[in-house]
Amino acid sequence: MVLKLKDRNTTPRKVLFYGKDGVGKSTRAAQYVAVKRLKAVCVDVDETNFTDLPIVDVDFSNPLKAYQNMLRVIDEVKKSEYDTLVIDGVGSWIQYMTPKKDPYMAMRNARFNEVMKELRNSKLNVILIAQVDFYVEDPGKEEKNNKMVVYLNGWVNEKYYCSREGDNPKNYQYKCVAEKKREVGVN
Repeated sequence: MVLKLKDRNTTPRKVLFYGKDGVGKSTRAAQYVAVKRLKAVCVDVDETNFTDLPIVDVDFSNPLKAYQNMLRVIDEVKKSEYDTLVIDGVGSWIQYMTPKKDPYMAMRNARFNEVMKELRNSKLNVILIAQVDFYVEDPGKEEKNNKMVVYLNGWVNEKYYCSREGDNPKNYQYKCVAEKKREVGVN
């Protein structure tokens, strides 16, 4: 039997940009897409992405639709000219797809796991944009953190914390600092 080795040059990028509201996460993600020459389309969950990325219209009106529509989007993007799926508003995306009031906890986790499996198997680059609550405090203590947030933090191969300094909007200094960078060979 011959061992088949993985080609690191085809490893998809999995990137997380996170920080407080209004610190330029979406803008930095769009710049990342441009610099890496990725062909991206965006699911704008909270309707806060004002970049030039094309936005996919997705119905998140109930948990089942959110789950089914994300699977549909992944499938359609795989078949399209796009190589990257940006999900802007990851915290809201998780809440829409897996609400805490869902009486079927196992179904809730199964939905999340199924979408993540499809993302993994899609070979798409995935860029996640999230609020500051995606900071994982004390990774070994899951009771302090949402397990899905912990999972996504471990899943990405690049992670950037975005912030701004200054007390006047005209003088804000925006920055994104790499907290995790496992450079992959794609683009």
